[in-house]
Order: sequence, then C-alpha cells, then structure tokens
Amino acid sequence: MGGKCNSFVENRMLSKALQTLNTLLRTWKQDVSTKVLIFTKSVKLLDMLDFYLSDNGKLYYFAVDDGR
Repeated sequence: MGGKCNSFVENRMLSKALQTLNTLLRTWKQDVSTKVLIFTKSVKLLDMLDFYLSDNGKLYYFAVDDGR
C-alpha cells in the first residue's frame, strides 16, 4: 500500500462513505450472527478497506478476495 493510504489513516480524516460504513459495522456487530459482504470494483478501495479494518484497534474479522 502506498503513502496515500498511510496519510489517510494518520490524519484520521475519514470520508463520508467510511464514516457511514463504520457506523453500520458497529451497529451490525452488536448481533454476532450478522455477516457483511462488501463489493467494490476497485482494488485500491479494497486495499484501503483492508488497511482501515485492520488498523485503529478494530475488532472485525474479515477476508479479502481480490483475485490476485
């Protein structure tokens, strides 16, 4: 991952979409039977989501299937 992703998290400046995703994930996490599937056509966005979800002490279990 490049410098853009690192500076993105370092600045703690979340886009509105990530703020919304974060709110939804926290809500859905309250029910342990809930599963979430996120689709995107951008590998860069997958990389950002991977970095975001594994950083900041998030307790989300996830897997990325990007075909690489």
